[in-house]
Amino acid sequence: MVGSECILATGHLSPEEGSALIRFGHSLGLRRFLVTHPEWSVTFYSESLQRELAALGAMFERCFVSTTHRCGYTPMATITNAITDVGVDSTVIATDLGQPDTPPPVEGLILYAEHLRAAGFSREQIRQMAVQNPLRLLGVEYP
Repeated sequence: MVGSECILATGHLSPEEGSALIRFGHSLGLRRFLVTHPEWSVTFYSESLQRELAALGAMFERCFVSTTHRCGYTPMATITNAITDVGVDSTVIATDLGQPDTPPPVEGLILYAEHLRAAGFSREQIRQMAVQNPLRLLGVEYP
């Protein structure tokens, strides 16, 4: 299969550009896609578009930094609603933190997990989004 060993990520492309890239990549045989920052206002993907791309194998990197001043204070509910609607199976959580004016990445990941727990996600679901899904995206078997 063409591209079976690579991950195509959208970076900061617009949803129109990113979805066209994923569709084109899929037509060439690519099967690993990562949509970055789907809740950020600059790269906002509607939930219906996310569901469509998830059907092609796309995963969505939902970053905690989006909830900070760096990315316009995206409401946590926007992220949790998208996870609920599009699916835990297609979500990768990350912080994208580490800037001098944001919390350290480890602290941010703990805060992110706490917010997700408060929104009703189980520890197992959070582990899946933080550990298992990234490993699956990388093509690594999870024990």
